Amino acid sequence: MAISRRKFMKLMGGIASLPVIGQLGSAPKKVSAVKKGIESVEKMTEAQSILPDLISVVMKKGKEIDSSIPNAVAKEYKGVRVYESPNEINVEFRTHRKSSFC
Repeated sequence: MAISRRKFMKLMGGIASLPVIGQLGSAPKKVSAVKKGIESVEKMTEAQSILPDLISVVMKKGKEIDSSIPNAVAKEYKGVRVYESPNEINVEFRTHRKSSFC
């Protein structure tokens, strides 16, 4: 039974659309990368929930410092600086890698 060129091309297209066995081996790597991404998002939401408390503690207990931002109140407490202006609030602190974060 001979198949036509059209049927042959359909068959080859169908075979080409099937997952290749080599690609199945890389699926666990992708899953672990997704899990790491989800964990970092969970950590970020935890940090975001702590931020309002951190700002209020620094504003209550902190010492007033000079601010380069006009109309802003700047306070520092235990290495955390908070700059509060009518339009925004900036938080600055050092990370464990000795870099500044705003």
